[in-house]
Amino acid sequence: MTKNEVIENLVSEVEEESHRNRIKKFLNGETDNFLYITKKNLRFVNNFKMEDFTKNKNFFKTEAGEVLLKYFKYMYNNFPDELSYQFSNFPLKYKIFKMLNFSEEFVKKDFENNLEMKDKEVFAESCEYFLNYFENLADEYVQNYKEYCDNFLLKIGILIIIRNIDKKKSEEIEKLESIFINYIKNKINKYNINEIFKKHLDKGNFRRYFESVEELCLEKSRKYIEKVFFWVLKKNMYISRVISEGIELFIMFSEIEFSSTNNNYYYRNKIFDNLKKIFKKYSFSHGQKLYLLVNYGTNVIFYNFDYSKKMYGLFLDTIKENVANTRVFLKDNLKEKKIAYLFLLHFLIKYDLITEKEKSKFLTKAENMLISNLKKLFKAKIWRWKPKEFKNLEFLKESNINWENIQVQCFRSKSEKVLTYKDKIVFSLLKYSETYKKIFQFFVNGIKEIDLFEDIIEWYNVIYDISDLKLILDEMWDYNLSINFINEKYFEYIEKTGFDDENNKIWMEFLHKHEKELYKIFENDINSAESIKKYVEILYLKNNSFDYFQLPKLLLKADKQTGQQIEKILREKAEIREEVEKLLEKKFTLASQVAKNLIKYWDNAEAQRELKNLTDPEEIFEYSENICLEKHEENAIFSNLIDYGMVRIRKSEEKVPEKLMKFYISEYILAKDIKTIEVCNKIEQIVDKSDLKKFLSKIFEKWKEERFNPKYKNIFIPLIMTVNMKQVHNMVNIVDMIVSEYNKVPVAAYGIRVLALRSETKEIGILLKVFFNNYKDKRIKTAAEQSLDVIARNAGITRDELDDILVPDFGFGQDRIRLFDYGERKIKAKLDVMSIPAKIIAYDENEKILKGLPKASKKFNDVESIVEEYRREIKHIRKLLKEITVSQANSLLNALFLERKWQVKKWIETFIHNPVMQTFAIQLIWKETDENGKLIKTFRYTEDGTFKTAQNQECVLNEDSFVNLLYFPELSEEEQQLWERNLENNKIKQPIKQTNIPVYKITEKNQEKIEILDYNKKGFLVNKMRKKTEKLGFKLSYGNNGLEYGSYYYDKKTNINIMILTNSFFPGEYTKTLQIEKIIFLKNSTSIQSEKSSENRYAKFLKLKEVPERLLSLACFMAEILIN
Repeated sequence: MTKNEVIENLVSEVEEESHRNRIKKFLNGETDNFLYITKKNLRFVNNFKMEDFTKNKNFFKTEAGEVLLKYFKYMYNNFPDELSYQFSNFPLKYKIFKMLNFSEEFVKKDFENNLEMKDKEVFAESCEYFLNYFENLADEYVQNYKEYCDNFLLKIGILIIIRNIDKKKSEEIEKLESIFINYIKNKINKYNINEIFKKHLDKGNFRRYFESVEELCLEKSRKYIEKVFFWVLKKNMYISRVISEGIELFIMFSEIEFSSTNNNYYYRNKIFDNLKKIFKKYSFSHGQKLYLLVNYGTNVIFYNFDYSKKMYGLFLDTIKENVANTRVFLKDNLKEKKIAYLFLLHFLIKYDLITEKEKSKFLTKAENMLISNLKKLFKAKIWRWKPKEFKNLEFLKESNINWENIQVQCFRSKSEKVLTYKDKIVFSLLKYSETYKKIFQFFVNGIKEIDLFEDIIEWYNVIYDISDLKLILDEMWDYNLSINFINEKYFEYIEKTGFDDENNKIWMEFLHKHEKELYKIFENDINSAESIKKYVEILYLKNNSFDYFQLPKLLLKADKQTGQQIEKILREKAEIREEVEKLLEKKFTLASQVAKNLIKYWDNAEAQRELKNLTDPEEIFEYSENICLEKHEENAIFSNLIDYGMVRIRKSEEKVPEKLMKFYISEYILAKDIKTIEVCNKIEQIVDKSDLKKFLSKIFEKWKEERFNPKYKNIFIPLIMTVNMKQVHNMVNIVDMIVSEYNKVPVAAYGIRVLALRSETKEIGILLKVFFNNYKDKRIKTAAEQSLDVIARNAGITRDELDDILVPDFGFGQDRIRLFDYGERKIKAKLDVMSIPAKIIAYDENEKILKGLPKASKKFNDVESIVEEYRREIKHIRKLLKEITVSQANSLLNALFLERKWQVKKWIETFIHNPVMQTFAIQLIWKETDENGKLIKTFRYTEDGTFKTAQNQECVLNEDSFVNLLYFPELSEEEQQLWERNLENNKIKQPIKQTNIPVYKITEKNQEKIEILDYNKKGFLVNKMRKKTEKLGFKLSYGNNGLEYGSYYYDKKTNINIMILTNSFFPGEYTKTLQIEKIIFLKNSTSIQSEKSSENRYAKFLKLKEVPERLLSLACFMAEILIN
């Protein structure tokens, strides 16, 4: 490791660039110090960056080692706390502390406070290095272990284990046992399960150790420290008989293998696997298994629907192992008022594992227990009851309850969580108890603003084996649940499972049966903009026979996007104008704005109908008096400088009324979007075109005199839409003038966007490419890029198909030849498509190769002006060929991974008829497939104009087939070798990695993993991440905290999200060093915040064996681009 690499490793972890620069100068000897720095400015230096180098005995004698020591000395003398913090994950720091004779006080403070590290291996390694270099301090800690508590006491336990692995000291093992026993004892007391432990969980009489053990302070240990302690214990459990006896109890009470509160999707997946694994590995008693299942398996059943059925089955199998013991276990837990264990009663009743008499007794106990529990909960003042007298829950004894009269609201979120936990128990017993059914109804109808029974539709399937959506919806209705609740649960369901036409149809049939109740909640009960969006998208985007007069009610609570959808739907429903006009009263709201837009649209539509048949000048004059309002007079720009009465009516000498032209111009000036206006289109049809162009030209000149005031930028619309294509090309000069002479880049960018309104797809596309390629300003490039997307969409083609069309042939024929007429002689130019990028080779009339396109020669009577134009053109073409090679390589990489396919005819038009694109037809391997994607053959195009296979045999393509780029790993090894030899023999260098595409091999060892960790050794700059992410269609990932965390790619075909996660960086950073932490794959996840992805309840992590090979390659390819 060099000096610069050490410096880069140190400063890359400093947040602000100004701090980084000051530290660099200090380490390079340019200054004697650097200014104040805090923990907030620093991030951890991770162990792997320097470990191999600092282990080398001679490292600290090198220039790099001296720089590191210099940094440690300076930080120790000036910022000791910050030094300790920054090197939390760097175990070798203790070697440096020793070398530099840092005070024992500092070392002790560092060791005692260093309780949060990158992972358990680093934690254990840190303890090892501490023991190696500060054994005297370790002796002191172990000797005085009783003086310490909680987290650090467990850390002392880790120290004891590590240094007694090879040679045991009985007095130290006794101290370790004391820590271990106290840990178990404290957990039992904390969970208040002394009686249950004694009767059902203490299979080996472990409690005998409680009597003699001296009490230690171990009440608040952190989960992370417990995890490391267990990890070290598990590897060395036979270090002590006490530990080997109590390891099952440690697993049960520490929640190390599972957590009862962690609800992220991947974690719950692990719980099922872990339970199965530990049931086999350890000797748990039947009672201990039931304890583990109830405390850690219940959430999996109710919240993880990939493993719910499996966990449910594990519950049932375990209960059936010893039904008698299960009954006793349940009975004893109910005596202790442990409500969570009521879930066991569901199994005993559902599968007839108890008698009717036992069932009655258990249910009575369960009912009394839950009501008592709820009464105690609702006594707190944080619950507001309407009416108050219902607080005693006596109403649950009534047979007919009017739920509309009962309202309960909570004003503290913690109490909400207590209630939320009970909904699972309530649901599991509601079919067996009338009281539980009423409590179920009460939870849904009476308790406000608490989201209970999340995923209830899935619960029906798992708990009661009901998967028919129609039956579930009808049953919830029969339970007198509000239609708002039922609909919200349906939305939860489709959010998780995806929109399904069949399910939507069932839901809409249900709603049609209860339309009256549906429309009632539109007005009062829906508060979520997301819910309104779903009502609009499912019920109203298509005509599903729901009442459009109800849509204005939804508009009142809709967000901007949904408001726009409603506006679009209602444009064709002018009959509800009266309802919409009522929304105008809601001033300064989205609803009132949409209402204004709709009324304006309907008025314009009516005006258009009236204007449509007007041709008589008198009628037009009369009409203009009505259509031109005060706002049109005010926004008719430059009306005091330009004659608005100069335009004649088409085929007439009669002039168009000034007011009509004022209306025409002001309608565009007032428009908020880039669009043509139908009424204005009609005006254009009835006026003289040449007069209109002159009129608009005068307005443009006046706008120019005002230095292109942005307020009038919409004048671009009529300017561009009323001229021919030749005149449209003048936009190149206009944009250049606005940018270079007037520095009004946003105005120029706006004009570029207006070009997308034109219908000439190819011509406008080529013009937009000119702007994109010739301007460095991001605003111009973005405008051109977005306009290209718009014209592709307007033409009904994909952006890739548009890009295919826009690759120029530069005048070369399909034979790759172009003749340049010099006057009396002709020079032939030919594209050399075997080169990357393609070269242009010039030949004279005798077929002699020339060095380039020759200059004009008097000897041959060449026309100098023409020749110089040719030479400038060729220079420009060479530049564009390089750009085309890069852009097409990126495009074809995307095509490879997206499995883009062309119909044979279209592929030939794109890659064969265009000589520039022949490069890619020749140098890449393609495959012909049928309409179902089945492989017919692999081939490539050749210079002689034929298609050939790997064996160099000529072949033809069926015009009904499709062509894809070949994903090389899909071939057999034999076929791969044939193609590799073919390319080698024909001296072909591929423009993209096709034959050597990265392949991630799935093995027995890695197939069950959910992350790729192969790319976390090498750093790269943020700037590289920013430049390269879009190359393969990736986008930067943003967290909820505003930071960025690597990049992601969403594959629509498979509905899989690739996430390449890095350490965080700020949106404005470019020079920070990043490292890939891991690559993960998620299903159904298009918008998960990267730093929260593992906590999102909808995040479905895929095992590597479940990810298509193509996407594994794409992820690895992107990673290699970043680190290489």
